[in-house]
Amino acid sequence: MLCVHPQNGRVQLTEKSFLNPPEAYVFCMLLRKRIGSGRISRIEQLRLDRILIIHIEAYDELGDLVSYKLIIELMGKHSNICLLNNKDVIVDCIRHIGSGMTSIRFLMPGAAYSLPPSQAKINPLAASVEEFSKALGIGGIAHKILTAHFSGLSTECARQIVAKWSGEAELYIDNISPAEKEALAQYLFKLYQSFKEGMFSPTLLYNSFNEPIGIYPFEPLCPQGLCKKQPSMSAALDIHYGTLDSLERIHKSSSDIKKKLNNHLARLQKKLIIFTETLNQEADLEKFKLYGELVLSNMHLITRGMQFVKVLNFYNEPADELIIELDERMSPQENAQAFFKRYRKGKVAKSLASVYYQKTLEEIEYLEGQLDNLRKSTADEEFSEIRSELINEGYLKPEPVRRKPKKHLPTKPLLICSSQGHEIYVGRNNQQNEAITLRFAKGDDWWLHTKDIPGSHVIVRFKGELPYTTLQEAALLAAYFSRARNSASVPVDYCERKYVKKPSGAKPGRVIYSNHKTIYITPDEAKVQKLLNA
Repeated sequence: MLCVHPQNGRVQLTEKSFLNPPEAYVFCMLLRKRIGSGRISRIEQLRLDRILIIHIEAYDELGDLVSYKLIIELMGKHSNICLLNNKDVIVDCIRHIGSGMTSIRFLMPGAAYSLPPSQAKINPLAASVEEFSKALGIGGIAHKILTAHFSGLSTECARQIVAKWSGEAELYIDNISPAEKEALAQYLFKLYQSFKEGMFSPTLLYNSFNEPIGIYPFEPLCPQGLCKKQPSMSAALDIHYGTLDSLERIHKSSSDIKKKLNNHLARLQKKLIIFTETLNQEADLEKFKLYGELVLSNMHLITRGMQFVKVLNFYNEPADELIIELDERMSPQENAQAFFKRYRKGKVAKSLASVYYQKTLEEIEYLEGQLDNLRKSTADEEFSEIRSELINEGYLKPEPVRRKPKKHLPTKPLLICSSQGHEIYVGRNNQQNEAITLRFAKGDDWWLHTKDIPGSHVIVRFKGELPYTTLQEAALLAAYFSRARNSASVPVDYCERKYVKKPSGAKPGRVIYSNHKTIYITPDEAKVQKLLNA
């Protein structure tokens, strides 16, 4: 695979298959024509720099053997692929650079190829102990010295190399002795000699949401992430960039869904305000009832055409005078009935508002939970489960079916082992939450969830009184995988699974529970990572 993506550029062997575009790119058709049946004679990388040259021999239309060079330049937004003939003249390149775009290089068909400006850095694979020692002798922060003087090193990779030797995130060379500087130089020399001999330990680094944050040819220190070893660098690259591609697709798709859910939430919040105002109208309702009764009691003082009447309010102690506005078009009896009608109508509205208020609160909680689930989603299958649920619940419109959709196996929850050896399961969407709580867990297992806060269901497989350390760790996970992950003293309810029920007709993921206790805990990412790494 030759990839010149600005952020994800790479050259690797791959086991993945990719869909061809409906129309082949012109540059790809040229490569098929010129070198599609050719043979790779040699591959070289210039001084461990970002340039790879593939030497190819192929037969032309006349049957003559012709030499080509395919040059891959991995330089961020300036990345490119160029095909050269045997005279180093550009046949074509994937990205044309004309004279008006830059004064440094001219990359167009028919032009002589020139290499990018050299960074003038040392190739660490060919460096001696003395060269490492000389660079370190300049002083400063160790990993910055490495990236400034040696090629093929990213900042994070250099930081990890130094950290594995020193145990420090940032090592200041001026703070170590000459003997330690020499030891560090020896360490760097031996490390790169092992790389020359093919002694790699390909490792991927993930965060707690299973998002890739680094790829290394050695096992890095990972106090803030989860390390996973891979059989080869190409396999590691396949997984790393495959996950990044998946996350990018999820991000693009979820942005539209989040917008729609937030629009739903805004409408629900407005409804909640209206229902709250209706519920707070108790005093006004009782006023209409009082007016009706006082009008009936004083009908002898009222005639049609009166706009108001002054009566004695004998319901107060002591009684006081009250002025009641009347509809001059109505009789006394009709005025009284009008007040009673407004009272009854208000009572009905209040009763309905009470029901709708609770339903609206539940719907807001559901949508906020789905927004949290989208945030935690790191795989296409998990995202598909959330999207399908929102379609079933009527929040999203189903897409037109162009072909039979693939059937995916249900995604699996996180399985974590507590420091005391007990299994802890964490659901990351409503399907996983219902699976572990309602179908997987036994009645005497323990269930945890943040109190009145959208988040993951957590199940601990343990019968009997839950050990306090395991309880704390499970509560930590429940708080961390919730909307309150950045809060302090998060309340987490816990009870035995047999006390958790799903109400009839409730939305996915919603349960009710009883016989519970509450523990307060502050999410700590370092502690969560330690559990995930166990």
